[in-house]
Amino acid sequence: MATTTVELVQGLPRNRLIEKIHFHARQGDVHRRALAFYLVDLEWRGEARALGYTNAVHYARDALGLQERTARELLRVARALEELELLDQAIARAEIS
Repeated sequence: MATTTVELVQGLPRNRLIEKIHFHARQGDVHRRALAFYLVDLEWRGEARALGYTNAVHYARDALGLQERTARELLRVARALEELELLDQAIARAEIS
């Protein structure tokens, strides 16, 4: 069985950050964690505002076509996973989604 490893890198240049967000938005469950991670990074660094959006939720809605509720949930989970390392690692290993 092949495993999927998703590397999460904070502080990417804006164009790479946007590429990562769009790539992970098109992928499956394992990539939802990466999408959430990069949306939080987009928001914390103020890149959503720099791109003309109010925040990362509005960026996800307008640029990715996500439901606002889904985007809020992704951000909430990503923030929580920063505190829950073992759970985050299990998601990264695709043991849970």
